[in-house]
Amino acid sequence: MKTMKHYLYSSIVYIGFTLILVACSDTSVPKEVTIEEVQKQDFYVSVTDYQDFWNNYELQKVGKLSSAQNILLTSKANGTIRDVLVYAGQKVQKWQVLATLSDTVANYGLSLDRARNGLERARINYDSTKISLDKQVFDAEINVQKLENNLEALKNDTNQSIKKAEIDLENSQVGYTNSKASLDVQKIDNSISKSELDYEKTLTANSETIQGYRTTIKKEYNALTILLTDVITLGDELFGVWERYKDDAKVYRDYFGGRNTSQKQTTYNELLALMNYKNGDFTRINVSSDMSEDDILTSISQILGGFEQVKDFLNNLETTLNNSIASVDVFSDTTISGYVTTVGTYTTSLQASYATIISFESTVSSFLQTYKDTEVSLQKQIELLKQDREILVKSLGISELGAEIGYERTIIGTDDQISSLDLQLQIAKNTYDNAIKTRSVNLRNLQNAINEAQIAYNQAKNEYDKLTITSPIDGTIGSVMLDVGQEVTVGTKAFEILNTGTPEITIALSLQEQSLVMSGNEVYVRVGTKKYTGTIVSVSSIADANLQYETTIIMKESFATLGDIVDIMIPVGSDEVLVPINIVDVNGAEWGEGYVYFVDGVQISKMKLRLGNVYGNQVEVLACVNETKLQTCENELVITSDISQFDPEKYVLKIKE
Repeated sequence: MKTMKHYLYSSIVYIGFTLILVACSDTSVPKEVTIEEVQKQDFYVSVTDYQDFWNNYELQKVGKLSSAQNILLTSKANGTIRDVLVYAGQKVQKWQVLATLSDTVANYGLSLDRARNGLERARINYDSTKISLDKQVFDAEINVQKLENNLEALKNDTNQSIKKAEIDLENSQVGYTNSKASLDVQKIDNSISKSELDYEKTLTANSETIQGYRTTIKKEYNALTILLTDVITLGDELFGVWERYKDDAKVYRDYFGGRNTSQKQTTYNELLALMNYKNGDFTRINVSSDMSEDDILTSISQILGGFEQVKDFLNNLETTLNNSIASVDVFSDTTISGYVTTVGTYTTSLQASYATIISFESTVSSFLQTYKDTEVSLQKQIELLKQDREILVKSLGISELGAEIGYERTIIGTDDQISSLDLQLQIAKNTYDNAIKTRSVNLRNLQNAINEAQIAYNQAKNEYDKLTITSPIDGTIGSVMLDVGQEVTVGTKAFEILNTGTPEITIALSLQEQSLVMSGNEVYVRVGTKKYTGTIVSVSSIADANLQYETTIIMKESFATLGDIVDIMIPVGSDEVLVPINIVDVNGAEWGEGYVYFVDGVQISKMKLRLGNVYGNQVEVLACVNETKLQTCENELVITSDISQFDPEKYVLKIKE
């Protein structure tokens, strides 16, 4: 889409005509009147509510039609056969359950529940944190607006204050009684007392806030203590550093991490370092109730360092587990998968704690940078009030001299008040800017945590679904190779399904495309104006010489001659919002950042996008920020038609119904 900064300007048609008015009287004078009219045409645009964009799209491929083959189904999980629901010769339908397994080893169901709970916790944490951060930003913005209004009002009052001082100076020549001066002194004494009380309240509030930070640091320290203990125990189960697990670890020493002993040694060294850290540097973190301000930031940084060290160990431990040599009797795939799942659970917990303390560090740093300035500002106000009192007291001697001093004090006082209010306004603006930045960073971190939890949930669900063996097509059971109670492993032959004779299609997928599809996915084949349905029955996990993954599709009915090349559409999805590429104005030569245009009332504005992967004619939107407003693009009307020819001088913007 072209940008809107290039408009095609055309001449505006001016319609001029002269009206000659003839009065009925004998002294009438002809008068010429010119009327210019600007005629604008309606410019209609198509719009879509941002929330109506889906995260589904179609992967388009081409394939060759060939004769169908019989299908051999195998077990995708380890376990015990619980039920065999069909017999040889029985006709079955697509998705019909053929057999079920009991999960006797890997606890797929428990892993799925944990992953679901982890995802829900991540979402709840995001929502609750967003509410808190939005309130902080709103309060900071309101404070800035209030101070700006106060400053504007103060400047408007300055001239009136000076004029009043001039009048007081003139009146001083006549003379005033001491009662008014006494009241003025009492009034300023009250102001000093109130300011001193406000100052003491501010000191108390700031002290309570700092004490609250110390309590939070203690809480995060305890959380890190628990995580350190759990992670070190997990590592000790595998390496047997301590006597408790040494014998168990010896049994699968040669299998655990056997494919990369160097990586295994690195992980072992990091475990020892983590144990030393827990017994050494970690115990020296200051979490006392009287830690200094410098100790507060230092302790937060040290706790963050502890989380990072745990994170590094978990990453290396997962790599070592994935490098393990599977042995059914000693160190099975199921055992390895269980440990990997446990590592993933700790990693998810760590990320949530890490995001929390990052947000906490930003809040503490912002507070410690500004609260002293606020106290100094209050002190300065008190000092100014005391100086005003001294000036007023000195003016009581001679009325005329006092009026002259009062005039000078008014000028100086208004300048000081404006300077003081300017300082408060700058502090408030800094607080507002920090609140916006903190909100953006924290929400991005929490969204990443949600994405990671979603991935963990999808992985756990995929593993759980492997406990059910289903037919990918309509057909007939050729043979049953399982018995109830039989122990099976991944790859155990289960059923042979005789195809009904409908054709099959073979297509090639890239690595990225292969990760998006799986057996059982429904596909569509377009031949001319007709659309047919098929099912993916196998996806190769091994790439060919061209780094492509062969995938087989079985059709539900015959529709063309064998050997024909046909178009296939595979519905897939994304965790992100997808928008058409043709409405995105890419910012720069590479994908990553761009804009789309939307209607705000009857005006065209634009919003900034952070872009992800491209899928066909659509692109992922990872983040969307309306540049003219604080809120995001939710509830906005995005323009989906071409607006390159729109000229506000020639057209009136209209929205198509």
